[in-house]
Amino acid sequence: MNAGNVDRAPLRFADFTPGADLGAARVTLDPERFARWRALFPAAADAETAPPGLLMALFMSGFAEAFAPHPDGNIHAGQTLDFTGRSLREGEGARISVTCRHKEERRGRNWVHLFAQMHDDTGAEIMSGEVVVIWAI
Repeated sequence: MNAGNVDRAPLRFADFTPGADLGAARVTLDPERFARWRALFPAAADAETAPPGLLMALFMSGFAEAFAPHPDGNIHAGQTLDFTGRSLREGEGARISVTCRHKEERRGRNWVHLFAQMHDDTGAEIMSGEVVVIWAI
């Protein structure tokens, strides 16, 4: 996974442009992470592919890395996700890309609607969805 562009200052609400590509990050379902997941969820002990909850953890990790750094005080206000039924096997990777879908000022807060997609190394979509963040600055 990359660390985003940590040499820059965090994005401000004014920096978001609907339709703009914010970045991408690569994640890998490494053996250690899969083993920790299996230990936390014994029902997944025999799983050969990542269950949806583990895909979600990888997705959010890549989402955060794609356009890091983030300002302190952001609030994850919601999400809607669509899973395709595809998954990852141990050792396989995926790319998470993020674009700005919409932004608005509402009730004195800065709301940013972001669209993110996760594709495996063959380019097949694993999941996608909207993440809504109340942006702090």
